[in-house]
Amino acid sequence: MELSSSLGSVSILTIRDIHLPAIDSSTGVSQSSSPRSSALPSPPDSPGSISSSPSVSSSFFFSSAAASPPHTHAHTEHDRETTQGLIIPSLTLPAPLRQPTPHGKTVGDIRILAFGNADLGASSIADLLLEGNEDVVDVGSSGVTHHGVITRASTDWVEHRDAHGLEKFEPTHNVEILDISEHASASDTDNAIARILSIIHEPFREMLDVIHPAYPPSTLLFSLLSSPSSRLYTALVVFSSSLSPRDHAIIDGLGAHIPIVMLPSTGVPRPRLPVSAFRPSSTHGLRAGIFRSPETLNLLRNEAADRFLRWREIECAARTVHESRTDAQSQQGAAWDKAAWETEWDATLSRDVARRLREDTVKSGPHYVHAKGTTCTPMALDPFHIPSLVMFSLSLFTPLKDSIAQMSLSGRRLGIILVGTLCAGVGIGLALRAGG
Repeated sequence: MELSSSLGSVSILTIRDIHLPAIDSSTGVSQSSSPRSSALPSPPDSPGSISSSPSVSSSFFFSSAAASPPHTHAHTEHDRETTQGLIIPSLTLPAPLRQPTPHGKTVGDIRILAFGNADLGASSIADLLLEGNEDVVDVGSSGVTHHGVITRASTDWVEHRDAHGLEKFEPTHNVEILDISEHASASDTDNAIARILSIIHEPFREMLDVIHPAYPPSTLLFSLLSSPSSRLYTALVVFSSSLSPRDHAIIDGLGAHIPIVMLPSTGVPRPRLPVSAFRPSSTHGLRAGIFRSPETLNLLRNEAADRFLRWREIECAARTVHESRTDAQSQQGAAWDKAAWETEWDATLSRDVARRLREDTVKSGPHYVHAKGTTCTPMALDPFHIPSLVMFSLSLFTPLKDSIAQMSLSGRRLGIILVGTLCAGVGIGLALRAGG
């Protein structure tokens, strides 16, 4: 055991004192592994040599690495060259998308107009409808349009692929809340109603251009107008703690064109107004009715479709009356008016005729020759004129012949009818002569 240990120590010192030649970098890997197997052979029957072998090998690698600095420098430069062009991308994952609810996937398009008093306006109603709503997965930023301040939100995502084939999700923007407080606060009530009606009638006119004017109202047309993808405004939300006469006039003027939902609906005495059948008691009830109750949402859409069909019938009737009046005026303008002609030309007619005669250029021709003795009045006919009487009597035989063919007369009765007809003709002639 001691001999082996001393031999091992001598071997270690001997190896450390040996100056190794320069190692080629191309064969450095193969040469570095050979001393571990052949530098220090140990007898197979020596148990102590087994325990000392790892120390010899580890000392050899550390000493050889320290004794050959050019080799280490070559490897460092080589590694730096190979790793200089390596780029490791860093990907930042986006925030996870909010999962849509079953109600949000089936709610369809919702378009709401809203206005209110100063302390709780339409923007506050939009916040109460959208913020904290479990059915809303995305709320966009508000934008200003010529109609008012609009806020769009989404209850579902649309999945599609880009040009590289990667999946991408975008919001549907199926919820739209339009703040029309600026129009409703106009000083003139009639002007405020007209400005709001122009907003409501904008999708009306788009639908009117699509539907054929001759197509009558039907169940199929009503279903299309009240579908979840309809462009009609769903409702007008009015938030007013106290109903003023001006608000009453605005609601009365708009109730026939859009379903009106008033908030709050309790504790405030309200007269009979053309409002919707959906009357929530709070904003929470309004949110639940629109986003969580398909029956309530269908009720509002049906009321909107009813109002559009009524407006369409009024427009068609007014257009028909206007076209008929225009046609009548054009026809009257094209017809000849004798009174107007006489007023314009009768006063100068004799003067123009005299001037024409003084020109002495009047020519005679077949077109200007009139029969002598002719007058504007027709000649009187003598009712007892014999040829006329005969011809009149003969003209009665044709209807008499048809009557005989239908009556199947013969014999004495036929003779009586013929004689009676002749006498009737003579009598008519005498009567006309006596009257003349």
